Order: sequence, then structure tokens, then C-alpha cells
Amino acid sequence: MLESILSTFAGAVIFLFIFWKRLKEDYASEIVFSVSFYIFIGIFIGWLVSSNFLREWFLWVNFVGAIVGLYFGILRFRIKFFESFESLIIAGLPWLSFIFLADSVGRSSLSSFIAFLSILIFILFFITWTVIFVNLRGMCRKSRVCGLATLALILLARVVSSLMKVSVLSIVPKYDFVASGVGV
Repeated sequence: MLESILSTFAGAVIFLFIFWKRLKEDYASEIVFSVSFYIFIGIFIGWLVSSNFLREWFLWVNFVGAIVGLYFGILRFRIKFFESFESLIIAGLPWLSFIFLADSVGRSSLSSFIAFLSILIFILFFITWTVIFVNLRGMCRKSRVCGLATLALILLARVVSSLMKVSVLSIVPKYDFVASGVGV
């Protein structure tokens, strides 16, 4: 229980920092934090729904909640979709890694620990892509290739783990490969 609370708090703080850092050049801090508040409300509603009704779909329900919160923030503050969506994905990766780490500690789950390490690899992949494209081509800031490519790799990894029937937090082997495959 304590590891879940600590991971949620640490993940939320890191999410806020990264989300703000990615959008601070284009939008006022008040707008960025207001959109973050909408995202947190969406995640909280997703958590309530998933913990009471759809336990196996935890990740997807929370992801949809975050997207709905982002959508309301986009409508209210007229920010750009791809810019904010990429920031949501990149800022959410450390939070997701903390959730898997807490699950691996709380349940002694090797598969959740492997998922934690996989997300760290995806974070390193994103950082590498950003350094290569920003330094060599200046492409990431303009086209949002890096964050979306990282998201596509995460979804592909979920397809593979689902098809292999690996038991990881919030994977429904029978249906998850379809949802992840559609996302790619």
C-alpha cells in the first residue's frame, strides 16, 4: 500500500514537471498546469472506473481518462493536440514505470519488474531519438516524431506481450493485443 502511494505521488510530481517543461515555451504556466489538472481528473475518474468495474483494463481505462482530460484542456485553452499529446505520453512514462515498480515490489511480480525495465528502455529510446533528431536534423520539435514513435513501440511491445500471454499488470491477454494493435 505504501509503495503504491509513494509511486503515485512521485509519478504525479515528475509528470507535472516534464509536462510543464515540454510545453512551457509555447504556453503560459497557468495553462499548462490547468491542462494537467484536467488530465489528473481524467486519470482519477479512470482509476475509479477501473478499480470498481474493469480491473484488467486498468491501463487502458486510465489512458482513456487522461486523453479525455487532455481533450477538455485542449478545448478550453486552445492548445495544439499533437504537442500536448506527445507531452502527455512522455510525461506519463516515468509515472507508468513507477506503477509497475510498485506492483513488482508489492506483489513480488517478475513480469511487472520486466515491464518497469522495458519502460525505462523506452524512456532511453525517446531521449536517444530526441538527441539524434534535435542535434542532427532539428526534427522532433517540429514534427513530434520522437514521442509518437516511442508510443508506437510501447504499443507494439504490449501486442507482443499480450500474444505471448505474459501476465503483467493490466494486460488482458485475450483482447489487449487488439487494443494495442489498433493504437499502433
